[in-house]
Amino acid sequence: MKRISILLIIFTAFSLLISADIDIVTTTSDLAAIASEIGGDKVKVQHIAMGYEDPHHLLAKPSYILKANKADIWIRIGMELEIGWEPNILSGARNSDILVGSMGFLDVSDRIRKLDVPLVADRSMGDVHPEGNPHYWLDPMNGRIIAEEIAEKLSKLYPEYADYFDHNFKEFITRLDIRMFGEEAVKKIGGKLLWKASEDGTLKRLLVENNLKPAGWYGRMLPYQGLKYIAYHSTWVYFNRRFRVETAEYIEPKPGLSPTPSHLASLVKLIGSEKITLLIQSVHYSTKASEYLHAKTGLKVMEVASSVGGKPEIKDYFSLIDGLVDAFTVQDGGK
Repeated sequence: MKRISILLIIFTAFSLLISADIDIVTTTSDLAAIASEIGGDKVKVQHIAMGYEDPHHLLAKPSYILKANKADIWIRIGMELEIGWEPNILSGARNSDILVGSMGFLDVSDRIRKLDVPLVADRSMGDVHPEGNPHYWLDPMNGRIIAEEIAEKLSKLYPEYADYFDHNFKEFITRLDIRMFGEEAVKKIGGKLLWKASEDGTLKRLLVENNLKPAGWYGRMLPYQGLKYIAYHSTWVYFNRRFRVETAEYIEPKPGLSPTPSHLASLVKLIGSEKITLLIQSVHYSTKASEYLHAKTGLKVMEVASSVGGKPEIKDYFSLIDGLVDAFTVQDGGK
């Protein structure tokens, strides 16, 4: 009995040594979801912004500063998404390992093809980001890039686990590629070539040449290419580009500004003239304006999560994109 107790103590101590020993704090739940996929049981991941919160507008709470104080790695979306609260958290944390420019700091936007970069940005334009629209994680291709950035950072900081992180990364992107294009296409053509074709507009032809039917998110969204819809905020530009849909107009007259009666009246006219039938908005925005537009035009309103955790069923990055695709395909029964 005594021997069993000793063995149990040794086993418990050994388990603690090999358990999660890398503390990661991310600015958003989306980054946390991807970091958890790559880091596996070697990491403990926490995030600042909840999926149901507007990440543009948070306060640097003491609990956030405490998280940052204990972090080995800090990962942010960047492009000034967190500019209103990140500096206060990092300065208050007194953790030199995760300051901007340190080894423990990672901005995953560096390799992103940035959209909506203004030639000139000033306050008269609303809450415009000088570096471009920061909602890039809503394009699955950028999810791939984020995963690679995180895998590279973890492997560089913790080379003893590099093979483990690389294995998790490859599994993640394989799953992502299959969800995007379908298993048969990924097996026959490969994810890299499929994404390249998606970028240059030759994907449909590539599938035909290989006797493959459109599948995955791409296949589900294909009938909706060219569809125009109303959005609350300029959240969906990267999703739009990937799936070739278009935001005709925004409920916000300018980014970050509440709608005025005259702007809503102009939207009613636009919806009628363009025969727009769909409005999509994130769960953290007020539904007052969208309900008004629905009452005036019959517009279908779809509230969606723009981040992991925005709705109870959005538990990971894959279900996040599922939810966005559903907003287009489920709202009219699909095509």
